Amino acid sequence: RTIGERLGMSPEAIDLLVFLVSEHLRMAHISQRRDLNDPDLIADFARSVRSQRNLTFLTLLTAADMRSVGPGVFTDWKGRLLRELYERTAQWIAQPRGIPSPLAAAAARRREVFERLTATGVHPPAEIRAFLDSLSDRYFLLNEPESVIDHFTILSEMGEKAVRLRHTGRGEDEIVVHTRNHPGRLALITGLMAACGLHIRSAQINTREDGTILDLFQLQPHDHLDLAFARFRERIEPVLAGTLDVERLLEKRRATYPEKRPPLASRLKKNEVVVDNETSRIFTVIEVIAQDRTGLLYTITQALAELGLDIHLAKIATEVDQAVDVFYVREVTGKKVSGPQREGEIRQHLLAALASEEGGIKTKERP
Repeated sequence: RTIGERLGMSPEAIDLLVFLVSEHLRMAHISQRRDLNDPDLIADFARSVRSQRNLTFLTLLTAADMRSVGPGVFTDWKGRLLRELYERTAQWIAQPRGIPSPLAAAAARRREVFERLTATGVHPPAEIRAFLDSLSDRYFLLNEPESVIDHFTILSEMGEKAVRLRHTGRGEDEIVVHTRNHPGRLALITGLMAACGLHIRSAQINTREDGTILDLFQLQPHDHLDLAFARFRERIEPVLAGTLDVERLLEKRRATYPEKRPPLASRLKKNEVVVDNETSRIFTVIEVIAQDRTGLLYTITQALAELGLDIHLAKIATEVDQAVDVFYVREVTGKKVSGPQREGEIRQHLLAALASEEGGIKTKERP
């Protein structure tokens, strides 16, 4: 504000300048680390932005700031997330009372998919209806109709143990895994992905009414994706059955592809765990910041399983050499985490798991 006054800017321009400087990091944070399908989140952000003019300037500044960090930091993925946040916020600003409720939006998407699938005449309407009814409203908010149709087709073709690589129309790659639920399942899958050289951008965990789980993993770009996926598909059944040790596979991966030693400044950064009960009405948001490395997501998801927490959504981001992994979780009872004692237990268990993994890797790296 002082600088704006020195430059002779108008009070209106100074207010805009102060707003942009104070909020641009928040916009990047929300787009990459939060659930953009949460209507409460969008409404809260839109109220803080106040106007379409402010939103446009804020989006441009956020994009410019992200691009200025260094080569490769502003990826297509981050750009899409930023654009999605912009579009959802602009819609709310334009008509805050005209946006359909989440329940209405999910019901409309269900109807559209049902009509499109029945129109093909390939599958009986009862089979289509059973699939649609087995999934939560949240699934339909997170997935476009084309994706839902693809998921139905994959499951109808492959059955309970479906594993398929899916190339989306938006130029993204997704691995679809349909399995029975059992303790530590997600950790085993993410560990195997890391061992096969597959890097996850986001994960969506959908529990169906019959007890099966539909896991959707959006991937980072990969030069040899088909080969890496073939290894994953070949190994997933023995890993889930416990006849193939995922930790041994990770050790082999680290030995074959040793990671570059990060700069001293990065090694001195402490791991961080934030347990947030304010962002979402129905989930507890857990944010983990740690040095990026092979198998990190496996370590975190294994620790969350040990804590008895169900993961419903994960967003994975890398900022320079730091991983920022965000998880939307609930207790096995279906409720949010409750009470400072439980929050402290979660923080301590995750920090201990991260420290233990770091110590193990460093020991193995010594000559």
